[in-house]
Amino acid sequence: MRIAELFGAFDSEGMPAPAHERPSLDDAEREAVLRFLSGGTIAARTSGRTIDRIDASRGKVVPASFATDGTWMWSRAVAYYLREHDVVPEPAFLAHIRECGYAAAQPGPAELSVAVRMLRSAERDNGL
Repeated sequence: MRIAELFGAFDSEGMPAPAHERPSLDDAEREAVLRFLSGGTIAARTSGRTIDRIDASRGKVVPASFATDGTWMWSRAVAYYLREHDVVPEPAFLAHIRECGYAAAQPGPAELSVAVRMLRSAERDNGL
């Protein structure tokens, strides 16, 4: 299972680096990708929000929950940044979304267990 990157890199001030290598989406595909991103199964639910890394003046508005389709896992922030700032998902994840016909599968118990373990491991590794 892969975890979708939100931003490729950050500049020296901690701001997300421009995603020049990411394609733009027309309105219809953008809506289809947003539908995919709102699907899947929640692997980690939280009511917590984080600060918008592109426009900090918005405050803590970015969702922090994670979802999975059994192949990929993504933060609900991916949908937020696409909807609010036109930040397109990373190329490999976007290719997966397209290959799935823009419909996120519902993972089985084994895949969901893997996703939860991956998130717990990431929390430990990052001191969260």
